[in-house]
Amino acid sequence: MAGHNHIDASTEASMDGKAFIYGLRERAISRIEAGGSVRAVAASLSISPSCVVKWSQRFRATGSVAPGKMGGHKPRILQGAHANWLWERIPYSDFTLRRPRARR
Repeated sequence: MAGHNHIDASTEASMDGKAFIYGLRERAISRIEAGGSVRAVAASLSISPSCVVKWSQRFRATGSVAPGKMGGHKPRILQGAHANWLWERIPYSDFTLRRPRARR
């Protein structure tokens, strides 16, 4: 069957999630390191060329094909004296940035 990838039993057993994707990343990177072009590797693995490029960039930057951290807590942008200044003024009136700038 032309155009279809063969999936061996060990890969098929892990197709439920992360192990399959991690293995796909490893195969893509090993083919790139062996001299394959981005488009050829992408076509042979039935993935987009942009995936191959992004995984290659990650591998060169970190030495790993593992995905980066997703989610988590985002620190507040406004902290310290600036945040205090802003919080002190909010309860007293409708608040815009024009009014505080004019008071300076």
